[in-house]
Amino acid sequence: PDAAVQHTVQSQLAYILANMDGLAIQPGSRNYKRTWIRDGGVTSIALLRMGITEPVRRYLDWYAERVQPDGLVPPILNNDGTVNEGFGSNLEYDSQGQFVHVILEYYRLTGDRDFLAGHFRKVELALRHLVQLRERTLVPGYRSDTPAPERFAGILPPSYSHEGYSPPMHSYWDDFWALKGWKDGEIACTVMGRPDLARWCREQYGLLRDATRASIDATMAHRGIDFIPGCAEKGDFDATSTAIALSPCGELETLPADALRRTFARYFADVQKRKEPGADWVYTPYEARNISALVELGQRDQAVELLDFLLSCRRPVAWNHLAEVVVSDVRKGVYIGDMPHTWVGSDLVNA
Repeated sequence: PDAAVQHTVQSQLAYILANMDGLAIQPGSRNYKRTWIRDGGVTSIALLRMGITEPVRRYLDWYAERVQPDGLVPPILNNDGTVNEGFGSNLEYDSQGQFVHVILEYYRLTGDRDFLAGHFRKVELALRHLVQLRERTLVPGYRSDTPAPERFAGILPPSYSHEGYSPPMHSYWDDFWALKGWKDGEIACTVMGRPDLARWCREQYGLLRDATRASIDATMAHRGIDFIPGCAEKGDFDATSTAIALSPCGELETLPADALRRTFARYFADVQKRKEPGADWVYTPYEARNISALVELGQRDQAVELLDFLLSCRRPVAWNHLAEVVVSDVRKGVYIGDMPHTWVGSDLVNA
């Protein structure tokens, strides 16, 4: 690749390691003294893809020890290893699928079967907890006091996983990660010689996949929208959240094709507007996920154009910093989060 891409990727690896606090992989060192399996898992995969394995193994060993007896994967740990009890504590259900995914990815990218065997029981527990979560929305009369209650049936319950949702909502982000967890769980069970559990994973995947598709269809119909919604309550536009359904979760065929293409056409049109002379904008470079989504959709030229735009937003360019929030006016004093923000950085590496 061109030098800007190469050097920016290399810089993110260094910044990820610099932002670590002991064993904890955190998204930044200024705003944070805690780690999410959401951020840490994606960042771990970025390190693994670049051949950096030891800090990832230590982090995952440390995190796996804190999976609860009922299979709940704490979404947030403090850097001293205690479960974080702040906002979102144990109410971010994407953690279940993300934990399974990163454990399987460690095995896939290193070939370390002993590692997978050592954490296999925690993988199974995390998957069993997914069943318990989904059963909450399968009780008779669930949300019957709400219009179009069928959009809530059989998906995961409300959570804070999506930081823009308060109070908790039925976020499709959680369901996409859960689907990935079931698929990776099936692979893990097969590798470990448990065809019975692999079959169970496949069945649970099918049930959740069908419920997620039915929910998305029902939400689109209820809200009168023609794009993929971010959650069942709001029917909101959030392409950067929807992107994970395509990569890494691999659910391209689950989503309604026309609505999916309209979703990313609308998103890309928004990106184009930022390039207009005098345009005033603020965005979060988590949008790096959309690079992979556009590739999955066969829109490779647009993916490269988005990559180029994201690289133009490094602050300062020569430092290859990717902030959590980027503003069109580089001198404007507003919230930027951490800089460098290494969950954002890992999204770019993975893309």
